[in-house]
Amino acid sequence: MVKILRVRLAFLLLCCGLVPGWAAAYSFDMSEVEFSNWPMYCQARYASLDVGLTHSFSINYSRSLIEQAREQLGAATFERVQHWCAGATWLTRARLQTDPKMREFQLNEAKVESLFTLRGLPPNSSIIPSIYVTLGLICQEQQDNNCASENFEKAIETRPTEAAPYSALALLHRKRKQLDVARDVLIRGDVAVGGQSAEIHYNLGLILLEMGDADGAVVYARKAYLEGYPLPGLKKKLKQLGRSLEPVPESVQPPQAVQVPPP
Repeated sequence: MVKILRVRLAFLLLCCGLVPGWAAAYSFDMSEVEFSNWPMYCQARYASLDVGLTHSFSINYSRSLIEQAREQLGAATFERVQHWCAGATWLTRARLQTDPKMREFQLNEAKVESLFTLRGLPPNSSIIPSIYVTLGLICQEQQDNNCASENFEKAIETRPTEAAPYSALALLHRKRKQLDVARDVLIRGDVAVGGQSAEIHYNLGLILLEMGDADGAVVYARKAYLEGYPLPGLKKKLKQLGRSLEPVPESVQPPQAVQVPPP
């Protein structure tokens, strides 16, 4: 009888736009593999929730790591981060989904969860650029390139010295066969991060190689691999062309970005 009354009360509160804590418990379910792919602070937040007590892979998560993540993100961000993490997982699931209706549902869930986190964050939250990147990738999967580009640019505007949004935006332009635009985005990013991103250097190498500039590709490939970039694809492509990653002549300079007005 008490259970029935609680359910009725929850229904009434929901109808009035109110949600009691016990009725709004976070219940996103996932596999151990999905959990392992989350960043540490997402794992820590999940493990701190009631749902984390239902899985063997999160029930014994270190309390010290949970507190470390809370301190790292700040309490306001930590309290909401699990929704964005779930959104990223929904995106991954959608990419593997073959049923069009289920894929659409999963992409919508990815967007809803990510936006829920974004809208409740303090303006200085460290994860805002990453959420914009996630939203851009969701738009890209939905074939909305303008939406994708806008979100990647928002990520760049929010934190210009973060490398990932530049790469995401450049790869979007690459997919649209706009190689010169992709190159300029990456060079803009390389300047913004002070030449410290192996990811940007790797992607620049790929773009330049596709543009027929093997010398420029070698320059950036050398930088990427010296900085520890793990993917061997660019190295293999250059090897097929008979190009090694030995130093190129000093006369060969990296290309300069074309100055374009901001979007």
